[in-house]
Amino acid sequence: MKAGTRAFSVAAPTVWNTLPASVKSEGNIVSFRRHLKTYLFNAAYPPQPPSFFIHPLTTHALFSIASLLNPFVLSHH
Repeated sequence: MKAGTRAFSVAAPTVWNTLPASVKSEGNIVSFRRHLKTYLFNAAYPPQPPSFFIHPLTTHALFSIASLLNPFVLSHH
């Protein structure tokens, strides 16, 4: 990497060009900052599946373990 590519005059347009059009097209500074912050936050911390989501195989495995621990579970499934 050349030292010149780290200069603000090079880095700023490069970063600007990577932003989605929905962020760049905001009409005022307040709205732009809000959308930019949301975009950067989502880029740093991608949305995760909800914590209550359990894969069906995991559900089956948990039910099997629960049935070993509590025979009552089998009679009500």
